[in-house]
Amino acid sequence: MTARRGVIVVTALAAGVSFANLTVALPLVVLARGGRPSLAGLLLAANILAYSLGALLAFASPRPEAALAAAMAALAAGGLACGLGPGLAGPAIGGVAQGAGMGLFWVGAQSALGRRAGEPGSAAAFAGQYALYILGTIAGAILTGAAIGSLRLAGVGGEASIRLSFLVGAVSSLAGLAPLLARACERPALTQPSRASLPLPLHGFLLQLPDFLLVAGLSALGTLAPVVLRHDFRLSPSLVAVAATATAAAKAAGSLTAARLVRRLGNRRTVGSMLAASAACAWLLVAVDRVWLFIPLLAVTIFLGAGAWPVCVDGALARVSPSERSLLAVSWNLREPGAMAISTLAGGYLLDVDGGRALLLALAGGLFAAAAMATLAVFRRPIRAPEVA
Repeated sequence: MTARRGVIVVTALAAGVSFANLTVALPLVVLARGGRPSLAGLLLAANILAYSLGALLAFASPRPEAALAAAMAALAAGGLACGLGPGLAGPAIGGVAQGAGMGLFWVGAQSALGRRAGEPGSAAAFAGQYALYILGTIAGAILTGAAIGSLRLAGVGGEASIRLSFLVGAVSSLAGLAPLLARACERPALTQPSRASLPLPLHGFLLQLPDFLLVAGLSALGTLAPVVLRHDFRLSPSLVAVAATATAAAKAAGSLTAARLVRRLGNRRTVGSMLAASAACAWLLVAVDRVWLFIPLLAVTIFLGAGAWPVCVDGALARVSPSERSLLAVSWNLREPGAMAISTLAGGYLLDVDGGRALLLALAGGLFAAAAMATLAVFRRPIRAPEVA
């Protein structure tokens, strides 16, 4: 394994653990304190909006590896604040720090992988990195659920056991930080664009549109799934973590399946067909009121939607000049959190006003369908692969 590949592996796994840990534990803390689903949605939206802060910080990084090292530090700080901070202020502040770390992570990872976008096997590289990230989320969900369950068996209270489980994300990020610091310091800094060349607000927006709609739908559905399972189906926190593990496994399987489909169907048909099917499954979930059927169908919906995401990103980056791809990654990660936060806030609000999940699922299905149509239009553009010397 090359050093660069090792960086991708370490950061993907650590970021995945941190993401799953916060996504499972944060809404459970809110509900344990008697908060409403809309409050959980608000804190999750603040976490997502902080991705933009991380993207801006990544713009100042000398190279992708340095951004990834900073990401690990921010993720660790966020986990510690969520677990040890007072009341809901700790999770609120920690969620923002963790969100900044996720923004740093995604810009760094996409910039590193985007160097090869459009080359043979580039879609598989994006899908492989995403699969590693999802393996991290699976581990994070399992470890979070195990931590909560073990602490409860040891006599720790409900809210306290959930808050202490945030240390799972903090420890995993700290474990990945030391080798990344060494990697980030071993080479001289590369020249980056000046701050005057920061991307315009709508730079590359049309190319991003399929991704923009897709992540909004995934955020509305995936981020609020623990709230639905706990609030609507009355699952215990440990079972919510088990369900999160199943949906995370579906993401990994979906990304690997999408990479294989690209070889036969191409980017456009693969993404378009998977997103159309994901929209249909989301709408079918509206009629499902048995948890034993709801969770598998939810996993299929996420398998299709999240599985298409890395191929969607690779296909879009391949349609811009290689010299513009790092700048585009920053621009995307500045806008993406807005879409995710709006859809999460809207989903939390719909859960409150509807008293159930029907409107939330309808919203997610509509966003997946819109993303499928946008893909068919945007991916007609020609691919601009790097020139071979």
